[in-house]
Amino acid sequence: MSHEISVRSANTVEQRAAALELLFSRSDPAERAEQVAEAVAAHETQQFDLSGLLIAYHVSDAAGAALTVSQEDGTTYVWPPVAEANSVQGAVVDALFDAIHERVPQAGSWLGQCLLEPHQTADSEALERNDFSHMAELQFLSRSLADPLPDRPVEMFQKIEFNEQDNQFRFAKLLEATYQGSLDCPNFSGLRTGEEALASHRTAGEFSPNLWNLYEVDGQDAGVLLFARHSEENTWEVAYTGIHPAARGRGLGKAILLDGMHEALQAGVGNILLAVDSNNKYALKVYRELGFLGVGQRSVFIKVYR
Repeated sequence: MSHEISVRSANTVEQRAAALELLFSRSDPAERAEQVAEAVAAHETQQFDLSGLLIAYHVSDAAGAALTVSQEDGTTYVWPPVAEANSVQGAVVDALFDAIHERVPQAGSWLGQCLLEPHQTADSEALERNDFSHMAELQFLSRSLADPLPDRPVEMFQKIEFNEQDNQFRFAKLLEATYQGSLDCPNFSGLRTGEEALASHRTAGEFSPNLWNLYEVDGQDAGVLLFARHSEENTWEVAYTGIHPAARGRGLGKAILLDGMHEALQAGVGNILLAVDSNNKYALKVYRELGFLGVGQRSVFIKVYR
């Protein structure tokens, strides 16, 4: 390889420590040792997977690192490469991306995904230089259930709970239909089937079938709301919500989300969390009306490997 750069898996204790030091090199030095120790401990207790940790060498010196974490749903999450600031920094970053491009399909994944904070402009340039595409700007919103909710909507629907044996195909078919004309991450539409989407949403948190509901209106499948539980934070996350094109324009999206929020309140949940495409002005308006407040923003980059 040019510039005498090589990339390998960080498998030994020494390699892992060196790679993590590089990966966390942008952190406050006072916090870095603790972050490295926490990552190692989480890996040893199988709470976090470091098998996708990569380390790059320039000649014989550790010069950069990256991390990939693969999920059962075919998605690999990518922590962008971090390299020492020197004359070969760009080459080290590109070499790590070459290794990532080999590793993702080897892990059985078809999608690489990376989330960046708005200030990470150098990382976004490196991602685009290495074949990742900008998919969306996501806003993360939160709603405390300690604040009063609007009244529960008068039920205009029948609610059907998810059952893997009885109605998984029905849920998957409705999910695919809700993608048509959606303003939420439209660049992602058509990249995966409804079945693949359901598998992905199961990884968002603690999966509970009773938190996944399909909404039927006048005998037609009209909307879906999938929550993921995060017990440690006493939070339910909206993993996905969508409305069939034929049922839009009637306020159903707001009604089913409010219905779900009341279910969460009755279950003693403290907060609702969700993410929304910044360009989805209609959804943002609905969320603001329901009392959601912004808590962060991320840029989403993806690479499709099939």
